[in-house]
Amino acid sequence: MPNSSTSVDLLQHLVGFDTTSHKSNLELIHFVRDYLDEYGVRSTLIDNANKDKANLFASIGPDTLTGGVVLSGHTDVVPVVDQIWSSDPFSLTRRDDKLFGRGTCDMKGFIAVVLAAVPEMTAASLKHPVHIALTHDEETTFDGITNLLPELVAMRLAPQAVIIGEPTEMRLVNAHKGQGHLETVVRGVEGHASLPDRGVNAIGYAARLIAGLGEIAESAKQRTSSVPGLDPAFSTINVGRIDGGAQFNIIPGRCSFEWEFRSIPDGSNRSIVDEFNEFSATLAEQMAAQNENAGISTRALLEIPAMMPQPDSPAERLVTQLYECGDPIGIAFGTEAPCYQQADMPVVVFGPGSIEQAHQPDEFVTIGQLERYTVFLRNLTQHLTHT
Repeated sequence: MPNSSTSVDLLQHLVGFDTTSHKSNLELIHFVRDYLDEYGVRSTLIDNANKDKANLFASIGPDTLTGGVVLSGHTDVVPVVDQIWSSDPFSLTRRDDKLFGRGTCDMKGFIAVVLAAVPEMTAASLKHPVHIALTHDEETTFDGITNLLPELVAMRLAPQAVIIGEPTEMRLVNAHKGQGHLETVVRGVEGHASLPDRGVNAIGYAARLIAGLGEIAESAKQRTSSVPGLDPAFSTINVGRIDGGAQFNIIPGRCSFEWEFRSIPDGSNRSIVDEFNEFSATLAEQMAAQNENAGISTRALLEIPAMMPQPDSPAERLVTQLYECGDPIGIAFGTEAPCYQQADMPVVVFGPGSIEQAHQPDEFVTIGQLERYTVFLRNLTQHLTHT
C-alpha cells in the first residue's frame, strides 16, 4: 500500500490544478483516478460532450448500490481575474492555521479530506459502500451533475445518504434557496437622438424593466421563510450586468441585461419569473405600437430549484448521529442538492470551511475545519463497518 497522504498534501495538489470553470478539469480528475487506483479503487469517468471535462464516480467497499453513502463535490472553481491576491491563487500557501488558494474552501478542501480518508476506508471491513462523486461546472451551468445523475439512476444507485461537502462550517444544512440566471434583450429601433419619437429607445425600456424588477424585489420582502439560517429570509433579485447603445446621440436599438433571483424554498421560483414576464409583455405591447420590429425577449441561462427541507430524512439522521453539528439550518447559496432530491436520494449539505471565504481573493480554509471533517469521516467509516 502506498504511503498515505495528509489532507494538506492532497489539497496542495488539488489547488495546483487550475480548474476555473471555463477550463478543463481533466488533469485533476486523472490525478484523483490514479490516486484511487493505487488503493485498488476503480473509477468511472463520465465525459462531457466536448471530451474536455469529466465527472468521476468511484465506490469503496461491498459491491452493492443500496444503502451506502455518497460523498459529493464539484471540482471547478470561480475565476481569479481582477482579484488582488497576496499569494499565488493556484499554489497552496499556509499562514498560521489558514490554507490559502483558489478552491481551498469551495470546495477542494472537502475533496482533499475525502481522499485522505481513502486508505482507512479501504482497510476497513465496510458493510455498506462509500461512493465518491466529483462533478464539473457547478459554478456555471450545472452540466456536470446533469450528466452524472442519469448514469447513477440507470445503475439504480439507492444510497442511504448523499452528503455534499460545500462549506457550511460543519453545520448541517437541509434547505437552501433556488436560483435563476436570466438574460433579457430589448430590441429597439435606432435613429437620430434629435428625433426620439421616430425610434424606440431600447435602454429606456430596459430601465423600466429593471425598475420593475426592483418593485418585484420589494414585494418579495413581504414573504419570508421560517427555515432557520436563510439570510435574508426572503427572495432576492439582482441585476448584475447591462449592455446597450452605440453612442450618446444615437437612439439605442438594443439593450440587454442579465439578472438573477434567489427564491426561498417555498416553490416561488416561477412566481418571480411569471410576474416579470407579465410586466414585460405589457411594455412589449407599447414598443410594438411604436414599431412592429421592437420587442422584448427573456431566456433562462440557468435555473436551480430550491433545496426543500426534508426533516428527519435518513441523511439528516446519519450526520447528526455521527457528529455534533446542531439543528439543521438553511443557506442562501445554491448547491447540487436539489438535483439529488429530484432523483429521490436523501441529501444534506455538510462540509468544512465558510462560504464567507468562497469566491474571494485570498480564499482560505482552516486546518481546524479540515481536521474536524476528518473526525466526521472516521466516524462514518466506523459506522459503515459496524452497522
